[in-house]
Formats: sequence, C-alpha cells, structure tokens
Amino acid sequence: MRSVDKLNVLVVGMASSGREAVKLLHEKGAIITITDTKQASEIEGYDEISHLISNELLGSQAIDVKAYDLLVLSPGVPTKLDFIVKAKELGIPVWAEVELAFRFAKGKFIGITGTNGKTTTTTIVGEIFKAAGFKTSVVGNIGRPISEAVRLEDDVDRIYVTELSSYQLESVHEFKPWIAALLNITPDHLARHGTMEEYVTAKLSLVRHMEDADHFIMNADDPVIQKLMHQFPEARLFSRERKDVDTYVVDDAIVTCSESGCEEVIRTDEIFIKGSHNVENALAVIAICDLAGIDAAVMAAVLKEFKGVEHRNEFVAEVNGIRYFNDSKATNPEASIPAIKSMDRPTILIAGGMDKGSDYSGWISYFQNVRHVVLFGETKNDIKEALIRSGFTEVSVVDTLEAAVQAASGIATSGDAVLLSPACASWDMYKNFEVRGDEFKQFVYALQKER
Repeated sequence: MRSVDKLNVLVVGMASSGREAVKLLHEKGAIITITDTKQASEIEGYDEISHLISNELLGSQAIDVKAYDLLVLSPGVPTKLDFIVKAKELGIPVWAEVELAFRFAKGKFIGITGTNGKTTTTTIVGEIFKAAGFKTSVVGNIGRPISEAVRLEDDVDRIYVTELSSYQLESVHEFKPWIAALLNITPDHLARHGTMEEYVTAKLSLVRHMEDADHFIMNADDPVIQKLMHQFPEARLFSRERKDVDTYVVDDAIVTCSESGCEEVIRTDEIFIKGSHNVENALAVIAICDLAGIDAAVMAAVLKEFKGVEHRNEFVAEVNGIRYFNDSKATNPEASIPAIKSMDRPTILIAGGMDKGSDYSGWISYFQNVRHVVLFGETKNDIKEALIRSGFTEVSVVDTLEAAVQAASGIATSGDAVLLSPACASWDMYKNFEVRGDEFKQFVYALQKER
C-alpha cells in the first residue's frame, strides 16, 4: 500500500508523532479519525490538527476497528491493546509512524537502534553527514517525528538519520534503511515487550526487509548481539576488544577497513566526549559514515568538537564546590552505568522513576564512587530493597525530584558530585526524560541563587 487517498485511517495516540502522522496523511488524501485517552483540551497541539480530521474518539470512547482501512500508531501506544489485536486478526494493516513516513519518503534512511547510546550516535552521525554536505534530517526517537521531516523536507537526495526505539520498530512491515546499526541489547522495556526474546525481535525488525544493496552494522562486543551474528554473515562489525572486525581500536586509535584498505580515523583521546562508552559510540559512527563514503578527516573534525547531548551526563553547575550532573536520559540501569563510572569524585546519586521490569543488581556493582543514593519515584522502595540486599545501606527515600536535589545537596560536601542518573523511565512523574532533566537543572540553578 503506497496510496492512502480516500482510505479511512485511525491514528492512535496524539503525542507529537501522532499529530505529524495526521498532517502527512491529510496531505496524502486520507480520511482521518484520531483516538487518544486524553480529551481534546488535554492534547498539546490539538488546534493544529482539528481541522484535518473527520472524526475523533477521545477519552474512553469505544473503537470499532472494522470501520478503518489502516491504523497508524504513535510509538508510545502498546500493540497489545484489544482493538489493535482485533485489527490484526481482521487483516487490517497496523503501521508504526516510521512505516507511514517511509512509505512516502523519496530519500534514504539510516536507522540506528540499541538499548543505549542511540541518541549520541544518531546526533554525531547527523552532524558528520551535514559537515560532509549531505541534505540531512535527524529524526525519530531523538525528538523530531519522521513524518514531519518527510512532509516538509523530502527529496531524492535527503538522508534521514533516524534514532529508532523498540516501540517504533514493533509495527514496521516494509521499512528498510540503507544503513542500519545495532549498538547493543540489554534488558529494557520488558514491562511492554513481556520477554527479552520479544524485545530482541522488535530490535531486529530494523533489518528484516533490507536488501543486498543495504548495509547492517553490529557491535561485536555485545553478548546478546554475539549470539545473533551468525544470522547476518554479511554484517560489518565494530569492536573495542577485537581486531578481526571492520572498525576497531588499535594502539589507542580507531581504524576502519574497507575493500580499499584500512585507515586511521582518530585517536581515542582526541574524542571530545570521554568514556569507554563514547569510544564505542564513535566506532559505530565511523562504521556508518565510512559506508557512506565520508572522508575520515570530516569524521575526525566532528568527533573532536562534539560536546555531547543534553541530558546525557551533562554538567549543570558547581555550587559550593559540589558539581551537579544531569543524566536524565539514563532510563534503565545499563544506560546509567557509563555516567556512574565516569564520576571521578565521591558521588551522591539520585535515581528512581517508572518501573520497567529492570534488574538493578548489575547496576549496583558500579557504585565504587557512589557514597549515598537518594531515591524518588515509583521504584524508590524496590530500588532501596535491592540496594540493601546488596549491602549498600547509605540510602535516602523522598517523594519528589525537588526533595531529592535538596537531600543530595545537604549530604554532599565540597569536592563531591551530585548525579541525576535515574536508571528508570520518567513517565511516573514526567512527560519525558527531557522535562525531568530540565526540572533537575532548574532546581540546581535555584541552589546557586541561594548561595
């Protein structure tokens, strides 16, 4: 299905991706119904789309899926909702928003997925493609809906550098990137996916429809990916540990190889953002950009200057000799580990949020510099129990992030760090991790004013 003209389409979920899907569908001639658990007055940007739709099913209104030719889902919508399951049983197509955008795009897609590192890798790849002169849109889970870019910027020379979550990949059918990268896989979103196997299956939807002319890049150091590599013998591999791969580290330099030979791109100590996880991200970046034929000097120039992503181990301020860091992007334990490891001073860790069925035992093993943990949010008591079981007893429990910042600032002394690295999703208390991180920064700035 490439045309939606005159089709009855139900768009499910009115967050930004859903609203942009409505705009694209309207442009393509669809007859649109929207549905959301919120009422119209609660939907941000409702006025932008109200004149584009023919019907709305808001709040708790019943949905008869037999009335529709196609369902388009926002990423946050669970695919196991009864009416979505019914639609699939009836043979009604169910598309993710990325699938909709792909069906109408003329440009090429670079798809980047993994449990952690997606945003940093996607951002750097986008910066390098722009520096190399490509028409580039950086889209997807990073914050900009893919449908918006396709509607406003599409042409045959456009490159869509796309961060893709497992949620976005659950309902793709023809989507196939020109270059795909799988960075890592650790347990995450299990409350939604049910099992690790289902989570891995969702991630691998990235490459299910790729053709011979397309390229797949995998992290050869990741234990889960190692078990999958035999399924993809043509994949290009990157590694910090091995040398028998396409992009690797030797004598503290990143080298990438192709049919024309091997080339040193950058020394690891020249990468502006520090940490072994950022060397791993750089390996993925270089592997992607090398496949696109981008000159090593262009890659190196961006990697030497790129100063990081907001909400990812972001330095906020120093107050009374205490350094405050915002790592709100760490929405699972594994994502929190790099920031914890990077702390080179005694650290007061602020953690907690929405439960995603995570195991915290591995996370706790990296607490060498953590001297106290302040917990808030839905998971605060569960994490406290996990900490105490592991023998870590320096724990405080509070009700809000503001109270957590106040508690941490009272515990910390000059020379310490306070790190917000929640190891949990934000949705128990916040719209997203960005809002959580922004609020944390405001609380820190308030401490500055109190000095």
